[in-house]
Amino acid sequence: MNELNISYVVQILGLTVCVTLASTALSAMIGLPLGYLLSMSKTPVLRRMRSVISAMTGIPPVVAGLCIYFLLTRNGPLGGFRLLYSPFAMVMAQMVIVIPIIAAVAYPSFMKVRADIHETCLGLRLPKAKIFRLLLRECRTACVSAVMTGFGRAVSEVGAVMLVGGNIAGRTRVMTTAVLTETGRGNYANAMLLGGLLLTLSLALNLFAGRFRGEHD
Repeated sequence: MNELNISYVVQILGLTVCVTLASTALSAMIGLPLGYLLSMSKTPVLRRMRSVISAMTGIPPVVAGLCIYFLLTRNGPLGGFRLLYSPFAMVMAQMVIVIPIIAAVAYPSFMKVRADIHETCLGLRLPKAKIFRLLLRECRTACVSAVMTGFGRAVSEVGAVMLVGGNIAGRTRVMTTAVLTETGRGNYANAMLLGGLLLTLSLALNLFAGRFRGEHD
């Protein structure tokens, strides 16, 4: 068994944190407003959109990765930017998976408070941006839960990031793909250690997020 190099572990742990936090933050910036939009009306178009978003929460990760792969591959629309096998491609793949999850978890909470708050805000003729901020504040717990659900999905992702990132050591290897690599090499103790670090990271961030939900007040 090969012992893990500390610098190697720090590098993949740092990349995991950067990629996952970036994809989760960007997904929240899109997913929460999308959830707000889905809660605004009962029109047939929005009902279909809700169905589509709910269906996309179960999108196979490899399919999400494949979509980004074809987008960034040399003959793809964005092939000229040479972004394939980069952390940026991994962020994009995770966003395809996480955005529907955040939107689907958030919009039912927006719908619950819409009748009480939104109608009053409209009566006061407040700007839509301010209404959205007020709803975010009112639905703070649900929004944090939605974002952390998305984070948990992103940090555990393997197939999509493997496909678009290539699992390149020192460049695109993250904790999940490192666990897979060490397991394939028969270094089971290393794989368990990396898996434990990944679990610790996820628990630590969830405990931190719990402070915003008032669980530790």
